Amino acid sequence: MSPADAEVALRSLGRRFRSAVASAASDDETGDDLAHRSGPDGASVIDHLAATVGGLSVFDHALERVRTSDRPTLHPGVLDPSQRDFAVQVTGPALSLDEALLDLDVAAGRLADRVSETPASDWTRSASLAGGNQTARAIDLVRQAVTESIERLRAVEHTLKAVRGA
Repeated sequence: MSPADAEVALRSLGRRFRSAVASAASDDETGDDLAHRSGPDGASVIDHLAATVGGLSVFDHALERVRTSDRPTLHPGVLDPSQRDFAVQVTGPALSLDEALLDLDVAAGRLADRVSETPASDWTRSASLAGGNQTARAIDLVRQAVTESIERLRAVEHTLKAVRGA
């Protein structure tokens, strides 16, 4: 996947997630109703959206570090989602679907902007991952961001299908 392809994919995320939710809504249930129900993996659409936003933010920060630092070291969670924790402490009303989708638009747009601003010469810059011998190039980070986001979109579709009983 080229940087230009990644940018397009990132800019389309909000539309693609909205489409998935809209296709699951019915006359009896709104997308917001469905979005708060837990699927078979114990996560709701809202949970998957929050994880997507968190992941995009991690990749945005990591890409900026790779572009601007000499010999940067990144947290291993950049490439290993199991080492990330996006648990949100909710003290007020639960996040609405519209708010979660807006957060996704902002995070995906921010990373897409960073991708579009990255000169071709920076795509081969790399960083070490803490605690190991692994490295990641800037292009690897962006490809991973898109891959994880699409996996989350598939998880949303699966969750919606399960909570609808289809």
